[in-house]
Amino acid sequence: MSVDLVIKNGTIHTSSNSYAADIAIKDGLIVHLGSSVTTPSATEIIDATGKEILPGLVNQHVHFREPGQTHKEDFEKGSQAAAAGGYTMYMDMPNCTPITNTLERYQDKVALASEKSLIDHNSWAGATDPDEVVKIYNNTGNLGFKIFMHRHPEVDYPYVPELAVYETNRLYNIFDAIAKMDKNIPISIHPSDVPLADELFYRLKAMGADDYSALREGKDGMNMTLGCFEAAFLAHITGLKHLNILHLGFNEITPKPHLDFENRVTLVDLVRKLKSWGWDLHAEAEASAFLQRDPSVNWKRRWYTPDNEKLWKALDDEVFDLMLIEHAPQLEEEANKPDVWDAASGLLGAQDFLPLILTEVNNGRLTLNKLVKMTSENPAKFLGIYPKKGAIQVGSDADITIIDLNRKSVIDESKTFAKAGWSSFDGYDVIGVPTQTIVRGTVVYDEGEITADPGYGKYIDKNEYR
Repeated sequence: MSVDLVIKNGTIHTSSNSYAADIAIKDGLIVHLGSSVTTPSATEIIDATGKEILPGLVNQHVHFREPGQTHKEDFEKGSQAAAAGGYTMYMDMPNCTPITNTLERYQDKVALASEKSLIDHNSWAGATDPDEVVKIYNNTGNLGFKIFMHRHPEVDYPYVPELAVYETNRLYNIFDAIAKMDKNIPISIHPSDVPLADELFYRLKAMGADDYSALREGKDGMNMTLGCFEAAFLAHITGLKHLNILHLGFNEITPKPHLDFENRVTLVDLVRKLKSWGWDLHAEAEASAFLQRDPSVNWKRRWYTPDNEKLWKALDDEVFDLMLIEHAPQLEEEANKPDVWDAASGLLGAQDFLPLILTEVNNGRLTLNKLVKMTSENPAKFLGIYPKKGAIQVGSDADITIIDLNRKSVIDESKTFAKAGWSSFDGYDVIGVPTQTIVRGTVVYDEGEITADPGYGKYIDKNEYR
């Protein structure tokens, strides 16, 4: 048998072990794993001597801003940034213009992504109406739903008012409709309690607080914890099994807190407790909270917390199931405002996350096996597409990320593929970088260069992948 591609002499890492083997790929699938003695001949060979081989990373949280907000990102540039960051698949969020909350809008968005995306993809549908939820899920390849429990009291974007679901009865009706179709449908939720968020927001403004630390407290404060409990409770009583709580790490204490909560309960604290009760929850770590090294809080670097050791312990204790840096681009003029209360929240994580977390692998904070579990295997399992995605197994899609764990580099925002053109981590020294990203057997990123065309990415339809 002759194959299309062989990757030889590298070390393969799964969530449970690491081993040396060659990988043979034909027609986009892994067809052979074994020693060089048994590896078939190939049209193309990649020599991965001295490198580590991971299952392609899956990013379940990107905002590629298309349609309607393409001045700050689009499917082509966003997927290039993701490929450069070692990702082989993404899930795009629905707060574009128009919002993706009807069957027709969902189908239009999928068509756009299929035309322009470099890597494989699916899109979260915005769950705002139970009837539309059922129509979208039953008539498309949709993998799941996103719910924004939050809306900004004064600014319409990115927290679009018509996308917000914060009334308890509405949220219950949506959860009930999803559970009646299938209790295993994935749901990602931005938790918040809007009345409390509004109270914190206006209390801080009345105090004269005018820095980005205050903005975090007013938008990503204790309101997120209360909203998380509300959503988790409703998921629990409706029997939903795959509720993913987003942004763990965002509402930890800031370097310069304005509001003193004597009994502070953050998302991490609450999720730890709910999991101890046996509730079915997934938790997504916002890694910028423990990868940002600079304690200054400004428009570009907002997420540092003095509690980052607490977050590393939560990672060790498996409070988190998934881990990434959210990719939510804003232009500088949108995020850097004279009045911080008018500033749009955003950060660009798709290209920078892997070098930053590999640096922590080198620092001994986590193993490559743990990294694979949280960025490849668990996301694919959460989405219901494992082991076709998120695994290096015979029969799996040949989605592979090759890394050089020893290579030193510096994050340089001038080299980002993202359209917004800046990075929260500009100037950070890193050790460990992705060198090649392979999607279904095709090299899409190779040593700083994009090597595939827009539209190569495939829509990952649940009807094929589950």
